[in-house]
Amino acid sequence: MEHINFEYHDEYLKTCKECQEEFSGRLNQIFCTSKCKSQYNNRFSRIERNATKDIDKILHVNRNILLSFYEKDPDAKISKRALVDHGFNFKFVTHSEQDLHGAFCEYCYEYGLKKLKDGFHVVKEMAVAV
Repeated sequence: MEHINFEYHDEYLKTCKECQEEFSGRLNQIFCTSKCKSQYNNRFSRIERNATKDIDKILHVNRNILLSFYEKDPDAKISKRALVDHGFNFKFVTHSEQDLHGAFCEYCYEYGLKKLKDGFHVVKEMAVAV
């Protein structure tokens, strides 16, 4: 195995990945300062956080819609139209399960939506272990 020497070398000028300034340093160094490194990493963390924030907002809205139907009547049959009219987005769920009878239940956190054979849905509460 070849040993790579990452020592400081003045003859190697590199361009900082954040500020685009030229600098000299270790062969594997990609930022000119720790400030540039932090700014670069913070920017990408913010982009990732914003992307997941939008999805999380939809999931919470879906959960709250299911909760409101469940609190009114845990056994009520709900049409897809009623769910959509309340703002439910069927594209976003946290997970799904299949019961012993082969029926699927798609969950938004601890509240799930089980599709019945007649096209209606019923809200299920997942048993949460404490």
